[in-house]
Amino acid sequence: MRDGILLLTIFILVCIPISAEIEKVDNSKIIGSWINNHNFYYTFDEKGVMKVINLDSNPVYYNTYRYEVISMGLKEFIRYGKDLSDSTSVELILMSDVLDSTAVFAYGKTFVRAETGKGLLGSWKYVDDLTIISWDIDKETIEYRQTELDFTTGELKPIEEHFGTYIRKNRKENAGRFYIDFQDGKKTVILPILYKDIMYIFDVNPSWSTFNLAEKTPTYKDYKQALNLK
Repeated sequence: MRDGILLLTIFILVCIPISAEIEKVDNSKIIGSWINNHNFYYTFDEKGVMKVINLDSNPVYYNTYRYEVISMGLKEFIRYGKDLSDSTSVELILMSDVLDSTAVFAYGKTFVRAETGKGLLGSWKYVDDLTIISWDIDKETIEYRQTELDFTTGELKPIEEHFGTYIRKNRKENAGRFYIDFQDGKKTVILPILYKDIMYIFDVNPSWSTFNLAEKTPTYKDYKQALNLK
């Protein structure tokens, strides 16, 4: 899910126990500039400054944050925001498979349980300004719904809906993943991270989350030029 549009992609489910400790991790292995297939950049320096750059998006994007690398359970994350001491504005990126020239950086969203349920099952909601995204998960079926507030009527209007079924494969390399077939023919795999009544969903679709070490990085001047062309 990005820019209000459902990206039917791959996610990851890992059940982190409530007692899981958060520890800071050395950031040296991700220092540099990374690019994916959509010309989307993450840059990280040794002083804890992170830049997010996309000159092909509309609008173009160039922003600077503070960051740190942390571990929770068996997973590592990039914790970033304008002020890392303000936990309400800090976001997480799942990081994995970091090699010399490739890495996986998966952007996440936070969902809150909307009603009673157990484990992954139940209704989950994410609210961002005027948009509400929900996942309703049963034992074999799953539904995705995105709605938006209509100012003219004061009511929520549907933007996107998908209904389907899922199965879980137990292959070691894909342990915990749920493979979804939507009735409209689209497919996805989800693996949320559960913590109490919160579910973190990370988009690890290879086209978005697989990054390569970049030879050069767009500058702020490049951003201003691209901004004037939009």
